[in-house]
Amino acid sequence: MDFRLTTPCATAGVFDAFPKKDICLKMDSVKEMFEKLNYNIKASSDLVVVVTKGEIELALYRRGRLIIKNVKTEKEAEEIAVEIFSNF
Repeated sequence: MDFRLTTPCATAGVFDAFPKKDICLKMDSVKEMFEKLNYNIKASSDLVVVVTKGEIELALYRRGRLIIKNVKTEKEAEEIAVEIFSNF
């Protein structure tokens, strides 16, 4: 899945990834995917699933927006986004 990566605040280690096409994810499937990728689910609802792996925190919204927190570089954020979006 193609996506675009943005940096709302480069110094904070936070990135947003957005699919280039409109999508609507099934959040139960999102939770299963994160569990298979060894992420720890911290919160989930019909709108968003929040997970962690080590220091990294992700929030994936039903419409496909992925917030990536606590990464050191844009390359690291891009690698995480590719890992997540390649499952859809």
